[in-house]
Amino acid sequence: MQLTRGEVFSFSIARKLLERFEGTPLELDMRSVLGKIADSLRGTVSLDVESLTDQFTVLAEDHARVEPGVWQRAGRAINQRERLRLRYQRFDGVIRDYLLEPYHLVAYHGNWYLLALNSVAGRIETFALSRCGSMEGSGQHFPRPMAFDPKGFFKDAFGISQADQPWSVRLLFGHEVATYIRERTWHPSQQLRERRNGTLELRLQTSSRKELTRWILSWMPHVKVLAPRQLRDRVRERMREGLAQCRGG
Repeated sequence: MQLTRGEVFSFSIARKLLERFEGTPLELDMRSVLGKIADSLRGTVSLDVESLTDQFTVLAEDHARVEPGVWQRAGRAINQRERLRLRYQRFDGVIRDYLLEPYHLVAYHGNWYLLALNSVAGRIETFALSRCGSMEGSGQHFPRPMAFDPKGFFKDAFGISQADQPWSVRLLFGHEVATYIRERTWHPSQQLRERRNGTLELRLQTSSRKELTRWILSWMPHVKVLAPRQLRDRVRERMREGLAQCRGG
């Protein structure tokens, strides 16, 4: 196997990126794969891989803990198209039992999510693997819909969650944070408009509700919701609730 210096450099950078997933199933599996590749090489090693990246550091980000058994069970069910019986703790803490048809696994913001058809509700939903309790195969198999497209499913999403109808969202960011907002892609549909006073208008089309609201609140007081009115009211109500909590304390 002959590798260029650039290829070895990219490979070593990828190894450093995997450090962010330390202790997760992804890191454990990839460590095994990289070890097998290294063991399969023959001949004299004339390049110190570590020396190529000793000037780079990848800081760890927050991530959720996923039990390896849950990861493996979910992946096997997707591969075998087997219905799963799942005991799951929702975001609000409520624990429920589900019968799911698992379609896809999605990595997002330090966690892994199972994209599956909720047989009772009759719709595709997302389930965080970190909040999965008991997960068992039902022995029942299902045909995966030919029309299912995970990219299309998340087309209008802002994050991992979404509702049925998309919103046309307009946000106005203050000059204090305009540079940071401008340099990032927050959503595939986004459009940016500079204003003469240094503020920045962000427009996007999304079906998300909860995650979008939390994101907007994280930029307060440097953002204003221009549209839609329902989103503006939702943000205002969350701010009132937060102020009430502070006063109560």
